[in-house]
Amino acid sequence: YKACEDLCTHRLAASLYARLSAALHEHVAHEAARLRARMALVDAEAFLPWVNAAWNAHCQGTLLVRSIFLYLDRTYVIQTAGTKS
Repeated sequence: YKACEDLCTHRLAASLYARLSAALHEHVAHEAARLRARMALVDAEAFLPWVNAAWNAHCQGTLLVRSIFLYLDRTYVIQTAGTKS
């Protein structure tokens, strides 16, 4: 959290936001590809626990990312039109 605050204070919020957004999109695309690959290997009943585990991991990870980048969200994102929280 403090590192995020320091970066925002030093006017690097736009860069931090862009890098974070790209990393999150890349991660979601990677996880979706992993699930699609597994879906081809098993039936639907065996696939659902993998989907559930991926969703739970995503939710936990999102909470952690939100906690770390809360300062970015409360300063840069609120003040910049067209950015998503």
